[in-house]
Amino acid sequence: MAKIAYFQPPEFRSVENRMLLKYVPTSSKEGYKADIVKQKFSEELYIRYLALTIVHEAYQYLPKQHQELIRQLVNYGVFDELAVKCGTNLTNCYISNNTFFYNGIEIELPAGYTPKVRMIDDETGNIYVEAFNSQGKRRVYQFLPNQKGYTWRRIDNKPVELLVDF
Repeated sequence: MAKIAYFQPPEFRSVENRMLLKYVPTSSKEGYKADIVKQKFSEELYIRYLALTIVHEAYQYLPKQHQELIRQLVNYGVFDELAVKCGTNLTNCYISNNTFFYNGIEIELPAGYTPKVRMIDDETGNIYVEAFNSQGKRRVYQFLPNQKGYTWRRIDNKPVELLVDF
């Protein structure tokens, strides 16, 4: 079996990345390396490691619990653009440079709002986008794809409730 080597462009080379690349699995037999990274390194380096497994197309070699964490990070908008650009089929929508994309097509938000965060609900699969206008006013929209194209539904019409613990 051929030995797979992972490389990075010079601008992304660092001591940490070089160290983490040694743990990126090259086959399903090396999936245990993700457990080692989670135990030995900081949470920040572990998240960077998960990103490297996406970039180097080693996602399928990871144990299920690490794959599930990556899926959650994609749904919460942390790895959404990375997952789409690397062709993982974990999502088909993302936000890049204040623009919302769905199936590779740029989608405008209503009334001059700019998207900042995209999240997918794990239970329902609904897509939510937090957006701001030029005055800093915040709105949350639900993206509803349909046969004709798409619809935006504003879901934050209610005033913010203040929660008080006693």
